[in-house]
Amino acid sequence: RYPGDTMERARERAKDAEGKINTLFPTPLRIELEKMAPRSVWNTQIKKRYALCLTDGTMDVKGFEVVRRDAPPFIGSVMGRVFDMVLKDHDLPAAEAHVARAVRELGSGCVPLEDLQVGAKLKAEYANPNLAQAQVVQRMVDRGDLCVPLAGDRVAWIYVERPGDVKAGDQAESLAYAEARQLHPDLRYYLEKRFETPMRALTDLLGLRFPEREFREALGNISRKRSGSRAITGLVSARRKRFHR
Repeated sequence: RYPGDTMERARERAKDAEGKINTLFPTPLRIELEKMAPRSVWNTQIKKRYALCLTDGTMDVKGFEVVRRDAPPFIGSVMGRVFDMVLKDHDLPAAEAHVARAVRELGSGCVPLEDLQVGAKLKAEYANPNLAQAQVVQRMVDRGDLCVPLAGDRVAWIYVERPGDVKAGDQAESLAYAEARQLHPDLRYYLEKRFETPMRALTDLLGLRFPEREFREALGNISRKRSGSRAITGLVSARRKRFHR
């Protein structure tokens, strides 16, 4: 679209280019004008990753966490709202505020467990049995769960807090088990491994400010809560030992 063009004029130019390009291609290769988007954002470093605000006001997003099934729904929801604010509403300050608010919500544990689920299609076997999807299914089998995903099914899990320095696969648990046992999600993992990388990439792409202060504060609050929990657990354990003596 040229500066000053109307959408109709832009469509005429696109159709003209379509005809000229098709004369260069041997049959049956053809290109076809599919969509018109007055506003869009493209990640030129990764194939098929873009967001279009179409002429009818709907969004067409490809490649981003908004539509990726292996991303937690919370991350996709935040990203989708940011696209709306930037491409539909032209409100960059509101988009920045929304990302900052998402950091605070995630860091304070306000996000429901179901919105933190990660998913993948289950294979019949894995060369690396320590992968999260393999680990969570094996735990379900070992516990004798009635509903265990089979090869070809999609399996979902969340990452829960575990004591000590453990691998991600060791933290994977099914939503039903986590809710029944009142397990807590590993908020630091979600902030650092699931939220930070895609949201930094998005804010850079859109020219937005990443909420550095809120992010550091969230991580600090998580560390303090963990330290407090360990201190309380240690105190209770010591009192029990003295009681039994």
